[in-house]
Amino acid sequence: DNGARRKLGDMLVKGEGGDVDFAAGTALVEAVADMGDAGALIQLGDYFSRPQYGELDPERAAGYYRRAAAAGNAGALVKLGDMYRTGLPGLPADADQAMAFYEDAIAQGDNGARRNLAGMLLSGQGVPVDPERGVALLEEAIAAGDAGAAITLANAYQSGQGVAIDGERAVLLLEPLVAQGNRGAINALGNLYRAGAGAVGRDPAQARTLFAQLAELGDNGA
Repeated sequence: DNGARRKLGDMLVKGEGGDVDFAAGTALVEAVADMGDAGALIQLGDYFSRPQYGELDPERAAGYYRRAAAAGNAGALVKLGDMYRTGLPGLPADADQAMAFYEDAIAQGDNGARRNLAGMLLSGQGVPVDPERGVALLEEAIAAGDAGAAITLANAYQSGQGVAIDGERAVLLLEPLVAQGNRGAINALGNLYRAGAGAVGRDPAQARTLFAQLAELGDNGA
């Protein structure tokens, strides 16, 4: 069972239930990846692109992600975009490469890529600021039901990153998600009422109510 091999491999890599055995864990996952399993390829890419596993190797990670992307996995393209957007030791940031990977993932309908590329365009991270495209990408993701995109756009309207501050639009984006119990939205709306934004003034009582709601959901930051 390939799912069991991947789970066992993950436990060995993380030392769950015993000692860490990175080599044995990755060998199990590698065997599944060699059968063309895109999830296993992404799993391996994660191990070699994250320093907490102690075997940071960005080039090797990128190789696994590229193999998964070649199999049509949009998530792997997002992973590649993320690597090149931020850079890693031995892998310099490359905004053009990041954009190219995100665009390929967007062509496959990936909302994570829409969010990440929008963030680059709104902040000017290695690229010219393009608020019109950035907002359009987020609105496309929102229309597809992506809550994270709504929170990202609301935060932009609160802070004025790439767009004019518009607290009212931020509230309109967040309130439906708050009603659904979305933690990120509750936190964002609490921050908005705590600081105020544009025509939406500070409202400490509202902020406290929202943070109390978040605390009841188990959020230690609240």
